[in-house]
Amino acid sequence: MKSLLTLLSILFSVSATAQFDFNKINVNGFGTFSFSRSTSDKEYVAYAGRVKNKNDFVSGSRAGITLNKSFDDHWDFTFQLLAKPNSDGELNPQVDLFQMSWKPTSELSLRMGRVRMPLWMISEYYEVGALIPWIRPPDEVYASLPIEELNGLSFTYRMENGDVSSEFDLYGGAGNMNTDGASSIRGELNNAIGTSLSLTYDFLSFRASYLQGTFAAKVFTDVLSASTTPGTSIVTNTRSDLNLGRTHFISIGAKSEFKNTLLMSEFTNWKTSSNVLKENQAYYILGGYYFLNKKLLVNFTYSQLTKVESSISFYSGRQKSKTIGANYHVSSNLVLKVQDKIISADGVTFFSSNPGTKDVHIYEIAADFVF
Repeated sequence: MKSLLTLLSILFSVSATAQFDFNKINVNGFGTFSFSRSTSDKEYVAYAGRVKNKNDFVSGSRAGITLNKSFDDHWDFTFQLLAKPNSDGELNPQVDLFQMSWKPTSELSLRMGRVRMPLWMISEYYEVGALIPWIRPPDEVYASLPIEELNGLSFTYRMENGDVSSEFDLYGGAGNMNTDGASSIRGELNNAIGTSLSLTYDFLSFRASYLQGTFAAKVFTDVLSASTTPGTSIVTNTRSDLNLGRTHFISIGAKSEFKNTLLMSEFTNWKTSSNVLKENQAYYILGGYYFLNKKLLVNFTYSQLTKVESSISFYSGRQKSKTIGANYHVSSNLVLKVQDKIISADGVTFFSSNPGTKDVHIYEIAADFVF
């Protein structure tokens, strides 16, 4: 926690001068302060590897800083550092983006290095809480493929045709897929190649994405066992292989922001060549309405993990949730949010163990900032 506060203080110290141009280096930052708590019957049952039945001011917080340098009209460099707390509440900084871009024309661009994959409607600003309608995006969809960046190449072609703008992406490389919790995954997606098509017309936008590659990982599982001392238990960690072979991933999304209304929906499907985790499928639908000259957004999201064909004990079952949220834009740099996610789980899903038949509420409050 101390490390996180240190980084945030650094971000705020540079925010006062972020609007200036340091030798043509643009500096931007973002972050989130959050509070979360669940209503799980047992304190040790964690949701998404972080939210338990106790007050938590750490696990949902994060901070990032982005540096961009333009050399001329064709070349620029982007570096982004992102810090998230680990399971012990300590700051875990990582290089989120590290890329060189070449733009031979206004329509074409080539990025090299650690690049963002255009899998979702919110891929370009997934970690920037001030730019998304939720405190935490629907896990049913977005946690289905826990990877956002690849080390490789990305080719983009943009075109304007009247009122319609389109963007085609083709990318390839390798990346890490990591999850936290009682059973954490540390793996790699290799030989990855993907494509994405985005269309925008007035207040409507659409994106379709496809990704394939080979996935292999190690699974680290905490196992509780009885201790010789009454009232205590022993935690041991086991390791096992999780090789899924060839994987295929698709996502389809649409968004409409007409006058004071916000509608957004995405569908995803992930298949592998392994019977260990053969397929999962999920979707969400969000509806929102703006009040007070668009300063206040009240929104409702219905999400469902509709299909999981898995023989893995910690990744099984189905889940649906209803999320009620409200966002207040204090300024263009600060957004205050409150959210209640009501989860109905049939199996373990994203919990550390089966939560039972009772619905679990995830209460969250957050302050998102950008500069």
